[in-house]
Amino acid sequence: MEAAGQANGAGEPAPKKPNRKAVELADFKARCRQGTTVVLDLEWEEDMTEREVRSLCQQLLFCYGVNRGARRPVRMVLSGLGMGTSTSQRLRKISGFESWPIEVLEGPYIDRFKREELVYLTADAEETIQTFDPEKVYIIGGIVDHNRLKGCTLAKAADQGIASAQLPLSQHIDLGASRRVLTVNHVLQIVVEYQLTGDWRQTFEKCVPGRKHRGTNHGMGISFRRSARMSRVGAGAHWCAPRAWDGGPRTGRGRG
Repeated sequence: MEAAGQANGAGEPAPKKPNRKAVELADFKARCRQGTTVVLDLEWEEDMTEREVRSLCQQLLFCYGVNRGARRPVRMVLSGLGMGTSTSQRLRKISGFESWPIEVLEGPYIDRFKREELVYLTADAEETIQTFDPEKVYIIGGIVDHNRLKGCTLAKAADQGIASAQLPLSQHIDLGASRRVLTVNHVLQIVVEYQLTGDWRQTFEKCVPGRKHRGTNHGMGISFRRSARMSRVGAGAHWCAPRAWDGGPRTGRGRG
């Protein structure tokens, strides 16, 4: 039997077997390109403590894991990840981060995408999203603030002249106004799951932690319990925002 790569009987080198990991990665990237574009806005570092930044990095790790294992992944973008930021330094210590098949922006997303394409997902928005437009770019605020900061992502969107919208939680699930706080990874998981199913109720029952429901334990399966466990990492993180936006740049402490 000839060894791989040796010449065959015709004197030609035997064809090399395709690298399975390379093939799988190419397939994943192709599926990402067909999906919704989601920006995780990491331009809020100066509004958070080091402990909150550490919690955010853990949530970003969850985000990547959810997307990497999805049948229909999103195109994931990290913005404001300047080399001098604590967030960047922590993420780059994660084994394999440098090879994550995502887009990383050192600067703000507003310099990368057209304003008319951008939609900031925030619970404070008046408009409610009904589906994800493949021509739009959806932004999730990378914020862990344990409820002390509010309203900032909506104000930022208004200041930048970009659209904002909230998820249709109240239309499909029984949540109190004080319980509309989701971690960054929960919101990303919601986008990924809805992209697959096209069913908001099914998506929320799978992705919103059981501790945030009122009056029902419907849907508390394995995936639901897993989501609830994930919620304990940085529990109380806003997907809606911190304090009033002052119009200045939000690029993170220490960014050059």
